[in-house]
Amino acid sequence: MTRVLVIDDEKRIRESYKNLLKTMDCVVDVAHGSLEGIDCFISRIYDVVLTDFNLDELNGLQMLEFFQIIDAKIPVIFFSGIVDSKVIAKILEQGAFDFVPHSAGTRFLLHTISKAVYERPNHVTDDIERCNEC
Repeated sequence: MTRVLVIDDEKRIRESYKNLLKTMDCVVDVAHGSLEGIDCFISRIYDVVLTDFNLDELNGLQMLEFFQIIDAKIPVIFFSGIVDSKVIAKILEQGAFDFVPHSAGTRFLLHTISKAVYERPNHVTDDIERCNEC
């Protein structure tokens, strides 16, 4: 099973992604902010992280830096309403796997997640017990 961490400060978005990913047989943990997301990332093993860029205590680049220090092999996908191409380029330059705009369709998001999971070597595939919420 694919394990996904979803981080967003908007409950509606967290729950929407969680429900969508569960229909794809993913095990999903959700975090409502950057610090909670980092705590989940430290505590559990994930195949991919899906996070908003604009969060509470830390912005996306700061979170990405923490994720890379902890485990740089885990792909991080940002989703956001950001339309500034310079910011998006910076996100990708700093090592994010991809950037998915909020306006992209569900198929595009699922394709990006699938690509992140199956294109990286040694992705997690065992059945470790997981909680649904951190």
